[in-house]
Amino acid sequence: MAFDNAATRRAEPVEARLSRLNAELRDAPAEAVLRAALRREWTGRITYVSSFGAESVAMLALIADVDPGLPVVFLDTGMHFPQTLDYRDEVIGRLGLTGVRNVQPNETERRVLDADGRLWKRDTDACCALRKVRP
Repeated sequence: MAFDNAATRRAEPVEARLSRLNAELRDAPAEAVLRAALRREWTGRITYVSSFGAESVAMLALIADVDPGLPVVFLDTGMHFPQTLDYRDEVIGRLGLTGVRNVQPNETERRVLDADGRLWKRDTDACCALRKVRP
């Protein structure tokens, strides 16, 4: 039998919790699984990271149906094509997502380490560290 006591769930061992959730939600539709995760099991502790690529739109649509305000992080590296950002904005608008946050590299650090915007040609690891890892 599933229980819904938040204090007890926090103390529940991970393996027991996962077994309980698997038994409860094994045949549940995706919306029910996401709703249980967001509203009951990990309330306020879930953030979705998305590239807003074509494949991620299915999950974003599911999120929009269950909780359009869920924090969704988009890593804006400063190197995206304008069409990519337009597509991201179109998806946000069409789905009604209200919790999207853009994360960008530190501008001061970017000016120092990649003043000409061509660090990716000289040192791909340093470019990724600056634009993808540090933010």
